[in-house]
Amino acid sequence: MAKDNRIFKIRNIDTGLYSTGGMWPRWTKAGKTWSGTGPLRTHLAQHLKGSNADLSKWRVVEIDRKSTRLNS
Repeated sequence: MAKDNRIFKIRNIDTGLYSTGGMWPRWTKAGKTWSGTGPLRTHLAQHLKGSNADLSKWRVVEIDRKSTRLNS
């Protein structure tokens, strides 16, 4: 099975900042990175069931690690 090269972040469309995760996330420039859709879905489900956060302001950002290059 091929490795999934995607990682995910949650971005607040009003501020442009990224979620740090957890039930009471802070929003920072770096935020948290989720390594797959399973952990991301679990996090979102927590907020759908037990939080009063405004999820309409959240956007999932998908990043392809395979196409990301670091210059040394």
